[in-house]
Amino acid sequence: MPDPSGGHAAPAPLGALAPGIRSLAVDPPRPDLLVLDIDGVLIDTRHSYPAAVAAAVSWFCHVRLSRPVADAQVGPAVLAGWKAAGGFNDDWHLAQGVCLYLTWHHLRGIWPPPPTRTAAFCADMASRGGGLAAARALCPGADTRGSPWDPAAIARVCMERYGGDEACAAMFGIHPAAPVGPGLWRLERPLVGASDLQPWRGRLGLYTGRNAGETAFGLRAAGLEGLFPADRRQTTDSGHRKPDPGGLAALAAAARPRQILFVGDTPDDAETVLRYRALRATAPDLPPALFAGVLGGAPGAAAEGLFRAREADFIVADTTTLLRYLNRPGEPVERPEA
Repeated sequence: MPDPSGGHAAPAPLGALAPGIRSLAVDPPRPDLLVLDIDGVLIDTRHSYPAAVAAAVSWFCHVRLSRPVADAQVGPAVLAGWKAAGGFNDDWHLAQGVCLYLTWHHLRGIWPPPPTRTAAFCADMASRGGGLAAARALCPGADTRGSPWDPAAIARVCMERYGGDEACAAMFGIHPAAPVGPGLWRLERPLVGASDLQPWRGRLGLYTGRNAGETAFGLRAAGLEGLFPADRRQTTDSGHRKPDPGGLAALAAAARPRQILFVGDTPDDAETVLRYRALRATAPDLPPALFAGVLGGAPGAAAEGLFRAREADFIVADTTTLLRYLNRPGEPVERPEA
């Protein structure tokens, strides 16, 4: 079976830094720019984005394939396996990838694909770098002209279900083709309180797979909007998509920090820092960056192994635990300037 780590080196042992925080780093962190992902880091999205993906896959199977869809194709554990493969930081791409995989099996009369086949497929994607490119390479013919696979229609269903009747236009610039009711974004809950981020005001950044509209809605609903000015938000509208290190480099150029700590919950987040470090080899003026991986997010139980394989500096139980560690008094952490 292909290496689920994506071919990364074996991880070194982790040392306990504090309750809920384990570290591979030699020195204590001294960040003066804290960059955070949103989903799974600042906001609990377990009941929103995965449900939008599941709704789009169900719609596709019923309308385009005339096939029934089962939990074995869209359940939380299955989608976590796709996330763990990497390259699906954009949930609409995840929905498109699942539908492509199901299209390939539909065209070959294999329905439903057995769970063991899906797990092996995710491992194969990981060995090829993950994402839609890997899925397409492993499903030859499923994306050709005349195929029922329709990535634009799949993404639209995701947007309609996530934004709902009241917010779809503001988030995505489209109106649902038919009434869909309240948006799934309303099921999200904050994972971090503004009081824990307040000490970092002026030294906070975002690097997210959301677009600008989704980001604004999410931050506003979580009570965090005022902590992240527009020039410190890297969204899909900014021209960078994780694991592109350009988003971190742009935030570094705007904030001019001495050290960055990027906090994420997926292998793509960890890969972003690895690629940023490679970029520094040719751009030495860029500040160093550390990575903290938050458990409990989209990749599920596989997260810790994925973070360790990608040289995470810290693995934390949750974002609040990390923030309170960084915010504790009398420790050698570079505090934001007033």
